[in-house]
Amino acid sequence: MDSKHTASCIALLGATCILFCFPPAAAADTVFLKNGAAIDCTVLGTHEGKVILRIGNVGRTEIAELEIENIEKNDRTGYVDPGRAEIKRDERIDVPGQGPKNGKPKGGTGRDGQGSGGDGEGKDGEADAIDPELEREIKEAVDELTRQRTTNRVRAERRLTEIGVPAIPYLIPISHHPFDRTRIAVFRLFKKHGGPEVVESCLTALEDTDPFVRKLAWETLKRVSGKSWEFPWDDESASAAQRSRSVTKWRKWWTDEKARAEADAAARGGEKADAEAEDGDDSAKKAE
Repeated sequence: MDSKHTASCIALLGATCILFCFPPAAAADTVFLKNGAAIDCTVLGTHEGKVILRIGNVGRTEIAELEIENIEKNDRTGYVDPGRAEIKRDERIDVPGQGPKNGKPKGGTGRDGQGSGGDGEGKDGEADAIDPELEREIKEAVDELTRQRTTNRVRAERRLTEIGVPAIPYLIPISHHPFDRTRIAVFRLFKKHGGPEVVESCLTALEDTDPFVRKLAWETLKRVSGKSWEFPWDDESASAAQRSRSVTKWRKWWTDEKARAEADAAARGGEKADAEAEDGDDSAKKAE
């Protein structure tokens, strides 16, 4: 066998090894970060301590290897259909026989800070209108969100994100779960879909031991309140005393909001009583 033929055989053998040892370019991945986030993408390789990702039709990015917890092989490339419109919080999709699919349960806290707080009772003692099958699915996903296994939590968070606002009351009880990855997932959902009903949980979470939980709680409060106040959520930007002063400011805002809501409700109640009294007087005069 001459040297040229030998070189050709070696090259063919090398190409075969590459083909079988490495997945094809079409294979996709989910990169799980240590902060609890998950990125659907295609891992292209590594360079100087960073993992290079291609996220669907968004483009390429790099993430430090130290920030990555795990990488799962799958078929999710992160491609986003540009023709698919995102449903906003206040939009509603009516499903025949189910009522608002993405609607807020009647028992949830309203913008005035009043309400049942998601205890299953509406303002007038009516049960929250939620499809039993949807409620079962929400409860199962919430339970999965507390699992140690990353894939369970990511799958559950994706489904709860799709469900949206109706899932929020079921997440409030685990917003202070001992597992930090669970709390991070919960507050990511609060940031996307939460309203005034999650404010109390967010105020407590501003002093959480995990910086990502503090950051998500602060970002949720900014969206719900409309305030742009800064908050030293990371451990390096401020001391515990400085953070405590910021928490006090946010708590004062919420106390003032609740007091204003109570005053408005009392005023509306007084106006209603006056109107009913006037109607009674008119009826009495007519009767005479």
